[in-house]
Amino acid sequence: MTNEGGCTASAEVIIRESQTELPIDITAPSSVDLGAEIHVVNISQIKADRLKWHLPVGAVVKSQSDERLIFTMNSAGIYTVALEGYLGDCSHTC
Repeated sequence: MTNEGGCTASAEVIIRESQTELPIDITAPSSVDLGAEIHVVNISQIKADRLKWHLPVGAVVKSQSDERLIFTMNSAGIYTVALEGYLGDCSHTC
């Protein structure tokens, strides 16, 4: 690609296939009282290179590690929590 100033840019993308499965799994309560601590636990059987928690907007984190997440919500509702795992160049979200 060349811009109006004559500068050219290019990029190379490498796509790799992995035969390693990355089953990420968590457990969490289906309901809690408003303001109560919500404990989400990583029960994955495989050790990922890196993990990232995805929390709902408004979550107040009390404690967070690769194994466990504790947070509260200040308003009632239905919320989604996810754990994304990375192994080499691959990722999977639960």
